[in-house]
Amino acid sequence: MTQYSDHTGRAAPAPAVGNSTVTGEGTGTGKEDDPGSETVAFAAYEAGVTPARQAVEYHPGLRGLLADDGDPRLFHAWMLRYSVHGVHMTRPVEGWISTAGDHCAEIGLADLGRALRAHARAESGHEQMMITDARYLATHPAGRDGIDLEALFAAPPLASALDYIELHHDTIEGTRPYGQVAIEYEIERLSTAIGPTVLVAARRFIGPDGAGYSFVADHVELDQGHTTFNRRQLTGVLTERPDDLEYLVATGTRALRTYLGFLTECLDLARADLTGRQPLAGASR
Repeated sequence: MTQYSDHTGRAAPAPAVGNSTVTGEGTGTGKEDDPGSETVAFAAYEAGVTPARQAVEYHPGLRGLLADDGDPRLFHAWMLRYSVHGVHMTRPVEGWISTAGDHCAEIGLADLGRALRAHARAESGHEQMMITDARYLATHPAGRDGIDLEALFAAPPLASALDYIELHHDTIEGTRPYGQVAIEYEIERLSTAIGPTVLVAARRFIGPDGAGYSFVADHVELDQGHTTFNRRQLTGVLTERPDDLEYLVATGTRALRTYLGFLTECLDLARADLTGRQPLAGASR
């Protein structure tokens, strides 16, 4: 069994949320895909973001949600919230990466700029999968009767989604736009680290045919290649600009904390939906 160390340095068992045995991504070392990425600076980066990664992978609410004996209705409600509100975070991704590429080229990182602009095209239209998933989940027998899906789509972004958008704007428009690579690396790595466990739960609680969770299923497969790409770009940045290690660790950590905030806000809303304690439009700011 893969061993992880918590923030105290003590060994801990592989997290229930993650699935490193499926993807080889649980430790995030990159040895499986790109041995050349193991520079001293990259290893230091990995060590720096480990606490934030484990905060996601060990989160008790997510572990309970995805457990074999989890509540099917809660998982369904969470997937619906994730799909609806995730549109606000997914639709701009192509533009974020492309703009980061432009700004990297402007500060002399021409190769990185070209790589990011080319990579951006692979993110086009992914929000449509979330929209399709949400529409299916809203009509699924496990769904809550009377849900106003159009009201959910029309609602402003959740507070956590706004934090995520702000993170990208701060990074792309700042003086070090290559921080976008750390964001992409951590978020797309999550698809390979915890995505398989989400996929297993979706098949168990929603159905085996992929309807209602196409976004998750697609990204579990797609983001393995994307994670390798992002790891390579991040290694290049760290090699060329080792003094930015602390900045890149901080950016990757902020990305993970922000995304965890989104996952847990969706979970809170899903619980409220099941008890009728919250308007279906959800919380925003």
